[in-house]
Amino acid sequence: MVPTTSSTPQSPVSSGQAHHSAHPGPEGVDPDNFHRIYAGEPSRVGGDAGGQARGSAGGQARDGAGDPGIKPSAPWTTAKVPAPWAIGRPQRAIAELAARDFFEGPVLDIGCGTGENAILLAYRGLEVVGVDLVPKAIEMANANAARAVTANAVAGERAMRIAPAFHVGSALDLRTCTGGRTFRTLLDCAVLHVFSDADRERYRKSVTEVAEPGARLVVLVFSEHETRPGGPRRMSVRDIERTLGPRWSLVRVQPVRYEHISHDGGARSWLAVLRHRVG
Repeated sequence: MVPTTSSTPQSPVSSGQAHHSAHPGPEGVDPDNFHRIYAGEPSRVGGDAGGQARGSAGGQARDGAGDPGIKPSAPWTTAKVPAPWAIGRPQRAIAELAARDFFEGPVLDIGCGTGENAILLAYRGLEVVGVDLVPKAIEMANANAARAVTANAVAGERAMRIAPAFHVGSALDLRTCTGGRTFRTLLDCAVLHVFSDADRERYRKSVTEVAEPGARLVVLVFSEHETRPGGPRRMSVRDIERTLGPRWSLVRVQPVRYEHISHDGGARSWLAVLRHRVG
């Protein structure tokens, strides 16, 4: 059993991309409820459901002005952004990594949500596969990718070499929903922290099965320093290591803000990079 995080487990209210918990039940996550959020219907999850995303960390605009590697005119998402974690553009922490050419393809975006991170990586010439448990999220991700391609063509800009491929599937059974293929980089933007201890063990097995030898796993989770109410379970750096070891080695970790519309300035989080151990 994976040790419990250092803070009291909380329900996934406004939990970033906790909608893609990828499995019914852990820590009270309800995929059907998150489907309703994407559809703009009433739900029990906090935030501005059915409304527009407010400015996120630093009061930045929805179009991502000022973010590294994000053009202000980039058509990241459809006009309606009902889910509190759907800020309408890639996460700043992920965009900063992408701007440094950190990601290597093929990339698997685990819990891709409405696809903004995956679309950003595809713009940079990478092959990207996005997986999310919620059908409505995948529907929106495909619409966003098509919209981005069309907008680029109209503007006369260079199109994506390969558009992202989005699939409905579970983060706890990635081998099934990806057809058994493997990936050089795996991206988890606010998924791991929603799982129970038992499901964290299943998650570790799942990501390991689809990792190429020496692959990188990029994980963004709420940290124990985020003390405001709401959101998923908090994780310390030690929690991350205990959850993913012994098949993954922690390469680096840094404090970042996870941008969403329910915590002003973003939620205090960890951005960790791990390397798959061969053998």
